Amino acid sequence: MKDKNKIPLDVLRNKLQTQKKYRKPNQAIHTLLLCWIQHPKYPSPCRETIRRRILRDGFGWLKEEELPSFEAYIGYPLR
Repeated sequence: MKDKNKIPLDVLRNKLQTQKKYRKPNQAIHTLLLCWIQHPKYPSPCRETIRRRILRDGFGWLKEEELPSFEAYIGYPLR
């Protein structure tokens, strides 16, 4: 996949942090991602897919197509 279609989780964490001001932003994004993945209503990549992305590319990321589902889950726009 082209790098321009990858949205790094660090970018999403930073955007969410500017809106919510979490005390532990790394833990917050991790928890939100895990809960989003487990929720049956919102389509998401599985935990194994996220893990493979981290191992292969050196960082976690979401596809452009996955972002609207994550935004709907957390209730905040991240673009």
